[in-house]
Amino acid sequence: MVLTREASGHARVVNDASPDKTIAQVGRRIAALRRLRGLTQEQLASHAGVSVKYLQRVEGGRENLTIRSLARLSSLLNVEVRDLFEAPE
Repeated sequence: MVLTREASGHARVVNDASPDKTIAQVGRRIAALRRLRGLTQEQLASHAGVSVKYLQRVEGGRENLTIRSLARLSSLLNVEVRDLFEAPE
């Protein structure tokens, strides 16, 4: 996301990434962190209080996470929420 100024002086936000691409990237990052921590999908889902199907949709980039879900998963994976938006390892 980039903030630019138009000639009129009004600020304009230009989004350089599509929401679908961001959702997919976050899902891949969660999957990578889960594997790095030695957790199965079943274990992470259980600790997070979500179904395995939900976690599979998240990791597959097919689920638009809420802020609550992002916070819960980042806490369980021992990272900051912002770290979930980094490119997967």
